[in-house]
Amino acid sequence: MATPTRGEGAPDRVVVRLKRVRQAFGRLVAVEDLSLDIREGEFLSILGPSGCGKTTTLNLIAGFFPPTSGTIEVAGEDVTEKPAYLRGLGMVFQNYALFPHMTVFDNVAYGLRMRKVPKPEIRGRVREALALVHLERYEDVRPRQLSGGEQQRVALARALVYHPPVLLLDEPLAALDKKLRDEMRAELKEIQRRVGITTVFVTHDQQEALSLSDRIVVMSRGRVEQVGDPREIYDRPRTRFVADFVGAVNVFPGRVASTEGGLRVALDGLGEVALAGPERAGAFRPGDRADLFVRPESVRLAANPGGAAPARVRQITYLGQHTEVRLACGADGNGPGFTLLVEEKGQGAPPPPGTVVCVEIDPRHAQVFPPE
Repeated sequence: MATPTRGEGAPDRVVVRLKRVRQAFGRLVAVEDLSLDIREGEFLSILGPSGCGKTTTLNLIAGFFPPTSGTIEVAGEDVTEKPAYLRGLGMVFQNYALFPHMTVFDNVAYGLRMRKVPKPEIRGRVREALALVHLERYEDVRPRQLSGGEQQRVALARALVYHPPVLLLDEPLAALDKKLRDEMRAELKEIQRRVGITTVFVTHDQQEALSLSDRIVVMSRGRVEQVGDPREIYDRPRTRFVADFVGAVNVFPGRVASTEGGLRVALDGLGEVALAGPERAGAFRPGDRADLFVRPESVRLAANPGGAAPARVRQITYLGQHTEVRLACGADGNGPGFTLLVEEKGQGAPPPPGTVVCVEIDPRHAQVFPPE
């Protein structure tokens, strides 16, 4: 079942290409001017909030309906008008869509039988697919006798059994509890790597996208906001939406103090911050209002309570791997609040509520955007 993984064959070969794709349902525009290349063997996630167009994009690739305009290619062939059953792509739905009256074996074999594959070949390929998802002993079991994670594995085996060029996943982990979702996320990634199949994964969960993907497409209101690898999306967001949507973030209001050699931003009640590079300097002039975006892990509580950026501890929440400390800017505790994550290992317990502390911002990981 294995196909060449990235790095073994032609890693830059485009398997799916969308060109200027637009999809409208009456007056509602679900996808607007979407152009995207999906490479052979990569795991690409389409990430965004509900209604952003991510599932519509997946359905357009699958062929459930043609786009209003634009073209879609699979393996170099224009499939814009070709229906789903002729595209030969694998699909796993959020609700798995298993046949309840069929056994696991028959569910996985269904697509092969529709394609008139010989019976001996069907048996071999179904067993191969079930072994891939560790369900070899479940051939005669019906879906209602399986857990949610096991049902998801059956749906995955059914999608992989006929060796599709692309695997499409529509939020397949959404119905699972957190522990099982984490386990299945790791297993899904391992199966994808082992098989080497090009995978398009739709999700609204940032952690899923960051942990699974080679690249992430962030969408908002039917348009692509940014495409990049997980580190780029998280550390170097290009738009305010991406910075705010992907992961937790602190937003500090301020004003541009200088643009010479980079940006210096005077934050309201927290002093000045000099950004590490000249990025976005050309978009601002001294005196412009600006919002500084900083990830919680790039903000620290300073030891000296007499520093230039005072804040008062309002709330402490222990979350296991880290502690969430909610602060109020300004020593009097009446300023706007923001969230700070503090790693407890080697640092001891954070100061109790009511304590006046100082805030240190790491400018290497800060981003500046115009106010909304």
